[in-house]
Amino acid sequence: MELSREPVIIRVTQERLPEEFTDVKTNFNVQFADTVEETSHLRDNANFEKGRRLYTAGEFSLARGHFLRALKSAPGDPTILNYLALIEMRSGNYSRAEEILKGILKAHPDYFPSYINLGLALTFQERFDEAEKYFKRALALRPFYGLAHYNLGLLYLRTDRFDKALEAFRSAVQYSTGELKAMSYFNLGRTLSRLGRRRE
Repeated sequence: MELSREPVIIRVTQERLPEEFTDVKTNFNVQFADTVEETSHLRDNANFEKGRRLYTAGEFSLARGHFLRALKSAPGDPTILNYLALIEMRSGNYSRAEEILKGILKAHPDYFPSYINLGLALTFQERFDEAEKYFKRALALRPFYGLAHYNLGLLYLRTDRFDKALEAFRSAVQYSTGELKAMSYFNLGRTLSRLGRRRE
């Protein structure tokens, strides 16, 4: 099936994430990339719509079943597979999420959300050098996208690269709005504190 070429619109997941997605050492609240506007061929896919509503409501196990059924009528669809990867991450199955996301990017190398989510899956596995490459690939595709700068900043802060974290969070502040902008300011302050520059 030929996939639609219309742009994918990304939103920031705003809810507090489960404990397994918060770094227990630093209390980082990471942000996933998912989609709010499905491609045209999914608008009539009832299972996709049900899965998306259940996912948003936090019913991840039920959502998985609907997404798997939706995939039967849209094989290989990156939006559906991206949601399935997010569900795997929320279940702590980071290697399985990695496998799904790499499959998406092999078939759809410009599918932007999966670069961010793959960076997160690798970060959760403490494979920081690999994660950094995928966040940077996301920024190569969309250099003014705050979510990619934010998660890259968290990676740098987690690995004590404070000067790089400072740069990333400043960019995240510049290119973000709402809650993500507030969280970027918060982590910018944390980074300045770690650098001994509290007065800034």
